[in-house]
Amino acid sequence: MTGVELDVKPRESSTKGYLNRIRSEGFVPGVVYGKQLDGVGVEFEGRALETILKRHGRNTILNMRIQSNGKKARKYTVLIKEVQYHLMKNSIQHVDFQQISLKDEISTTVNLHLIGKAPGTAAGGNLSQPLRQLEVSCLATAIPDSITVDISGLDIGDNIHVSDLKVPEGVKVLSEPDTLVVIVTAPRRVEEAETAEERETAGAEAAKEEKQVNE
Repeated sequence: MTGVELDVKPRESSTKGYLNRIRSEGFVPGVVYGKQLDGVGVEFEGRALETILKRHGRNTILNMRIQSNGKKARKYTVLIKEVQYHLMKNSIQHVDFQQISLKDEISTTVNLHLIGKAPGTAAGGNLSQPLRQLEVSCLATAIPDSITVDISGLDIGDNIHVSDLKVPEGVKVLSEPDTLVVIVTAPRRVEEAETAEERETAGAEAAKEEKQVNE
């Protein structure tokens, strides 16, 4: 995984008016956390980060260059920690960056990508994925773009837990092993029919018992 360049500049203010103004001009506010940068406010072109996310994904290593007027740019290695989006416009509103060392392991999340087709769905089962991101620990250079989950062997009633996942060498899983990742459940109409049948049977038995008591 190679680093991608991102130019930023120190943020002049954190007032609501200032943040709204730079957003209207196509810039995004952010904060960089780390040993050398503890809560430093920055701003950068939103389109630049959108391109990076589209082409390389959220876990790519960024070579951040902080440009200051009249001074030589300072360079830092960072990762994207959190991205906040506008609820209606879906545009990036704020980004948290984490300064990292390429020699130390870090904790992050990786998307889970389903592959294959579950036979249980062809039989009418419902596929659900309660867990979409896996918490892992590894070197920044070893962060996978995603972790694949093969569902081609799932019939109705089958499931996959975190403990069943295969991760690349050098990656440690931090999520709880018994956490459910994906499951194929029985069709709702079958469940409803069985429930209705159970109610009907229970009602018939109750009526029979009542008749016997009255007799």
